[in-house]
Amino acid sequence: MRFSDLGMLKVSNVSKKWTEEEVRLLKKFYPSTISNEKLLKKFSGRNLSSLAHKACKLGIKRGKYLPEDRNGRKWTEDEINMVRAFYGQVEDRWIQDFFPNRSIGAIKRIALKHGPKKKRKKIFSKNPSWTQFEDALLLKHYQDMTIEELTKIFPQRTYDGIRSRMWVLKLKRDKEYLKRTKTGFLWTDEELKILKENFDKPVKELQILLPSRSADAIRGKQRHLV
Repeated sequence: MRFSDLGMLKVSNVSKKWTEEEVRLLKKFYPSTISNEKLLKKFSGRNLSSLAHKACKLGIKRGKYLPEDRNGRKWTEDEINMVRAFYGQVEDRWIQDFFPNRSIGAIKRIALKHGPKKKRKKIFSKNPSWTQFEDALLLKHYQDMTIEELTKIFPQRTYDGIRSRMWVLKLKRDKEYLKRTKTGFLWTDEELKILKENFDKPVKELQILLPSRSADAIRGKQRHLV
């Protein structure tokens, strides 16, 4: 599964190819209660951000642990860089999974003190490309939330856009109730006929012919018809 790098912060070691042994170790130790310090010792040349990106791609959640030194431990440079890389791009609690001895307030203070490396976008285009941070959030929640619920954590994405992205990433749901589509989502025979007869027209023109369908929905249906 390949994730887009558009809009993503470039972090060190993220382009280094992962070996089968590293993936095996990540699957074994990442969900465990091992500390960040001990976890990093098992991956030569990689940092926390690199492990976090790979874990997100594999759908692996970080295990909870209690650091050996919990009283007044100073933030390491690697930890600070990780907060700067992810703050404002993913949920605060997602970051906190890596720092169970740190409060969300402490994480925010580090982000404000050192400055996040990438600010959250305030304005989105009509069809912005999905960032790796968004893909990470989708991987984290798609098995537990309906698409209607997902639209709340992706306010810049439409129902059809999220469903289309799940199709692109080949994400399959295990729970039956999550597979149900919202009322009125199924395409009618008349809509399918219009789409087939005007298949080669630009999406903007197709939206005029199919006013109840978004651009993402039209593109998704075209892929299924090819």
